[in-house]
Amino acid sequence: MTALRKRFLRANWVDTIRSKLLRLYQSVDNCFDTWVESLETTNALLLNTTAVFSNSRLREHIELHAVEDLRTFAESSTISEITNFQEFKYKLSEADSKRRRERAQRKHELESFLSARARPQSTSLYSRIPPGVGTPLNSGPAAGANANTRRALPKLTEGERKLLSENKGCLKCRKVNAGHFAKECPVGFPNPATYRNLVTGRNTVAAIVEATPQAQDHDNDFVEIPPIAAIHGVNALSSCVLSSGDDSWSSDNEYVNHPLSLPHIVWNARLHSPSGISDPLAMLTDSGSTTVLIHEDVVTNLNLCCRQLHTPFNYKAAFGSEIRSSREWVKLRISNADLSWSSISVHAVIVPDLCSPVILGLPFFHRNALLVDPEASTVIEKSSGRDVIAPGKPCIPDDRTDRRRLADLRKEKRQQQILAQEQYILEDMLLHTTRKDVICEMQLNFGESSTPNTAAQHIHELSTDDIVAAIQQRVDELDMLAVLARENAEMRHCFDDCFPSDIPHLNELPTDVYHRFRLVDPNMVIARRQYECPKKYREAWKTLLEQHLAAGRLRPSSSPYASPAFLIPKTDRAVLPHWVNDYRKLNSNTIPDVHPLPSIAEILSDCGNGKFFAKIDMTNSFFQTRVHPDDVPLTAVTMPFGLYEWTIMPQGCRNAPATHQR
Repeated sequence: MTALRKRFLRANWVDTIRSKLLRLYQSVDNCFDTWVESLETTNALLLNTTAVFSNSRLREHIELHAVEDLRTFAESSTISEITNFQEFKYKLSEADSKRRRERAQRKHELESFLSARARPQSTSLYSRIPPGVGTPLNSGPAAGANANTRRALPKLTEGERKLLSENKGCLKCRKVNAGHFAKECPVGFPNPATYRNLVTGRNTVAAIVEATPQAQDHDNDFVEIPPIAAIHGVNALSSCVLSSGDDSWSSDNEYVNHPLSLPHIVWNARLHSPSGISDPLAMLTDSGSTTVLIHEDVVTNLNLCCRQLHTPFNYKAAFGSEIRSSREWVKLRISNADLSWSSISVHAVIVPDLCSPVILGLPFFHRNALLVDPEASTVIEKSSGRDVIAPGKPCIPDDRTDRRRLADLRKEKRQQQILAQEQYILEDMLLHTTRKDVICEMQLNFGESSTPNTAAQHIHELSTDDIVAAIQQRVDELDMLAVLARENAEMRHCFDDCFPSDIPHLNELPTDVYHRFRLVDPNMVIARRQYECPKKYREAWKTLLEQHLAAGRLRPSSSPYASPAFLIPKTDRAVLPHWVNDYRKLNSNTIPDVHPLPSIAEILSDCGNGKFFAKIDMTNSFFQTRVHPDDVPLTAVTMPFGLYEWTIMPQGCRNAPATHQR
């Protein structure tokens, strides 16, 4: 099954299904059994994965996302004492059936009441119109019968009911995005005489506008006010009732076609804790939340340090009325799934009920200078312009053979030589052209000089033998330079294993020699704060980090140890700066290695009688010795890009020269 999913499903299919499961709410008209069946069907797709919901987690989801009546019923002591999940669903199913029957009965009684009031209400309303003045909607002998049928509030069509359910509308006042449900509706039913269909409302408005000029021949004072508004003072804020002077009402296409809701932006990130870094959690990014929230189960599982609030934090659900309070908070710091980006710590309030393990609110985005783009579903870091949700560039190991690697290096060197030669030719041509332009300009401005050329005059004074000797000397010099260049290339090719372009990969280093850290106090944990890094050096530091990751010298760490690292710029600004690890605390807790080091005076004394002297500099010599796997967590360093640990002997640690000499 795992191979089948990997072959045919997308890489993030688990997160997609989990997000869909978290967004499944029970609507007012939806049957509880149908809704629970869709929940269990969706959850069944996550079997044999870490994201699958257990029965207890499904019960929590049902208690949080059911309709309000069932949520209140589930909080009662009778239901809370039920531990069997099947019995819990059976009780809520019975309550939902009773709720739907009562809802249908109230709806039938309301429709009967409105139908009974339709005729006497129309008579009293039309008695206010002066004799001889006809209503714009009444044209022809059958107008009276048509008016009586229109004044009864029509039933909701399937299209209207679907539109209201998809856009959190109220089935009573028939407003889209009303912010309340029919049971708590403070507005009431819309006016039957001015009501228009939510889907085909544009046709109704067109009919009213066409009928309005027919009444202008009767009474100018009365026709200046739209007839419907003259009879019923309609609230202009209603989205489904025509308001006064609504001739410029926008089309239904602008009202319906634009998306009224968008999917949540879920961030699969790791949470830092005292015991290390957690597995990726599906965190919800909410730019409308004024607080960062975290589920108390996550705090308990990761053993986060809880702190007391000075004053209780009061809150309530988005569509609920119950006010709850929380008294504890934790420090929250996260990293993305591949540990290529880490956040600054923020305060998160602990709550018992939450639709997501963590909700990242405005304080998190403000503290870390992040921008949320709902159109692209991205979270952009302002300083670098990077989408921190997206994974970073993967570190691809170098699996080439030694022969293939050397061939690629030689090919790259040839390309560089060709480019350097072309650059030299272009610069020489540019210099020659510039000189000619300067000479031409001087001749144009000052005229041709009458003084003969001194160099030409000196050449004419030389004898033929002197000229031949000078030419021969120059030819010999060029010949010697060509011979030296050829012999240098042959020597480097003959000993190409001694002149690599870079040090070997971690996989090619010897495994019979390791650098060890012998600690004075093995129980001492060193965790120091991170140094600040100027923004102008961040790009260079990122380049160095990627080089070490690609060579296997660094890897992401979850070690409790943390020593700071910083950069020292070199004199040549075009060269990458020097990486320095501050291991002073670690070195003070390390037992010194007294292996003897060579004396410079003895080396110079041995070379005193020699005729030729040469020196060689080993590039990153410390990086060619492995650190023992048991001591790798001690080398962890912190930087703006996260916590990483060295797999080779880092520079700055005690006993590194002794290990290298041994």
